[in-house]
Amino acid sequence: MRYYMPVIIALLCVACRDTPSSPSGSQPPVSQPPAGSVLSTTGQVSDTANLPISGAEVQLLTGPSAGTMVLTEPNGSFSIRWTAAAGTATLRASKEGFPASEKQVSKSTTYLRFDLQALGTPVVIAGIYDLTLTAANECTQLPNVARQRSHRVRVDPADVGVFIGEVLDGDFPYSDYFSARVRLETPRTLRVDLSSEYYSEGLVERIGPEMLLEIIGTIDLPLGAQNAVAAFEGSFELCAAPASANQITHRCPIQPLTCRSANHRLAWTRQ
Repeated sequence: MRYYMPVIIALLCVACRDTPSSPSGSQPPVSQPPAGSVLSTTGQVSDTANLPISGAEVQLLTGPSAGTMVLTEPNGSFSIRWTAAAGTATLRASKEGFPASEKQVSKSTTYLRFDLQALGTPVVIAGIYDLTLTAANECTQLPNVARQRSHRVRVDPADVGVFIGEVLDGDFPYSDYFSARVRLETPRTLRVDLSSEYYSEGLVERIGPEMLLEIIGTIDLPLGAQNAVAAFEGSFELCAAPASANQITHRCPIQPLTCRSANHRLAWTRQ
C-alpha cells in the first residue's frame, strides 16, 4: 500500500483546493437585502399639531423607483415600495398649503414620519417650554414654597393629536410626565392634563426632605400659543411626611394640606 499513498494524498489535496473555506473564527456577514430587491417603507404624514394629513403625496425622487407616488390615507399613513439598487432613496411628502419635506430612506428604514408645517401661521406645539404653576390667592394654608413651582419641560408628539410633556428639572419620584391633547371642538384648544403617564395622580414633586407636593388639574390653552396663561380648576396638595420607600404611587400617610380652587394658574412660554 505504501506505493499508492502519495497518489491518495495528492487527490485529497486537489479536493481541498476545490472546497471554499472561511478564515478561522470569522462571523457570517449580517444579512442585507440584495441590490435590486423591492423594499416597503411605511410612515405617517402629520401637521405640527400632530393631526393626520389626508391625501398628501409621498413620492420617490431618486433610485430606480423614482417617480413612484402614493397618497396618504385619512389617518395620514402611507406605504410605498422601492428598489434597493442604490442602497438609499429620497422621499418627499407634500400637500397644498404645506411646504414639502424630504427625507432619505435606507434598506433598514421600515418607518418614516413627516411633520409638515402649514404656510401662514402654523400651529406649533412640540418644543421646550418654561412652565409655572401657581396656587390660587386663597390658598393661604400652603407655605410659600408650595404655592408656585417653575420648571422646564419638553413636549413631544405621541399618538394622533396627543403630546407627552416631560419635566426636565426638579425631583419627581413617581413620574415626571403629563399629557396634552388637541381638542377639535370650537374654539380649538390644547387641553393639558397634569397627570402622570402611568397613573391617575397629578405631578408629584419632592420640594423638601419630608415634603411632597401634588398638583392636579386640567387646563385649556390657546392652540399653538407660544405664550399662554390660563386659570384651571384643580388642587395643590402638600404632604409634610416622608414617603414609604416601597410606594409605587403617591399616598400621603397623614392628612395633607389641600387647596382646591378654580383659580389656580398655569403659564408657559415656548423657547
